Amino acid sequence: MVSASLNRGFWMSLQPDGPDRVRVRVLWGGTIAAPLWPEEGQERAAMRVEIKETFDRVNMEDRTILESIARSLKSDHVVSGRLGEKERTIWEFQRLLACALGVPVPAAPIPAE
Repeated sequence: MVSASLNRGFWMSLQPDGPDRVRVRVLWGGTIAAPLWPEEGQERAAMRVEIKETFDRVNMEDRTILESIARSLKSDHVVSGRLGEKERTIWEFQRLLACALGVPVPAAPIPAE
C-alpha cells in the first residue's frame, strides 16, 4: 500500500491471508520532502512522532472503514456493479490482471456525471 501527498509519502506491506483476511506486516515507512525535514534535535524528534501518529491514525480510520465494507460484502443482498469514475485506478489494475491472465477485461468505470 502506498499513499502519497505533495510533501509526504507512506508505504506499508499487506499480505493476503485467505479470501477475507489480510495480515499487516511490520514493514512500513515514510518519506518527507527534504526542505521540510528539520536539521536535527528536538524538531526532528517531534516531526518523527507527528508522522508516526498521523500514520497510525489514518490506518485506523481506513481499517474501520474497510472492515465495515468487508462485512457488508458478505451480505446476501450485495449486487455486483461497475466501478465509478473515481475508482479508475482500481479498474486499471483489474484490467492489467485480466490481460495477464487472459480473461475478459472488466467494463470501464461509469463516467462521473
